[in-house]
Amino acid sequence: MKIALYARVSTEEQTLEQQTSVMIEYCQRERCEYELFSEKISGAKESRTELDRMMQRIRSREFNAVMVTKLDRLGRSLAHLIQLIEEFNNQGVEFLCLSPDINTKTANGRFFMQIIGAVAELERELGRGHLNRAELAILRQTVEVIVRNREAGGEPWGLTEAHLRAMDRVL
Repeated sequence: MKIALYARVSTEEQTLEQQTSVMIEYCQRERCEYELFSEKISGAKESRTELDRMMQRIRSREFNAVMVTKLDRLGRSLAHLIQLIEEFNNQGVEFLCLSPDINTKTANGRFFMQIIGAVAELERELGRGHLNRAELAILRQTVEVIVRNREAGGEPWGLTEAHLRAMDRVL
């Protein structure tokens, strides 16, 4: 398997080494081929030189997987993150995030992808006027709770009764 490793920090004072060493260690332990794409740039920017270069190579089918240490290293906005993960999925590229532990080959990883896909579909519906912004906000909050619980080592679907009632109102 050949994995594209993506590492990003926002400022010149920050170091990429902590992210890159963990990902390289994973690849060496699993005996995977890898290529590193790293940059120092704000995550708020959708267009980033190394991210764009990696995406071109993914579209050329040069990688089987993409790995990041944390979701916010790939994209700061939910919309951009969803767009990237959907593209990985459409290209048949596995997505690996080390924290929270997301691997689209596992049941939990596929569950996470289904949640991401559902939010993307709902955003498209919102664009067509089918959902209001409050309903979309409830769904986004639900996804954030799932991700936070997963990052804290809990079950990714650790929703409260309030979240479930809110989702029932929307759905």
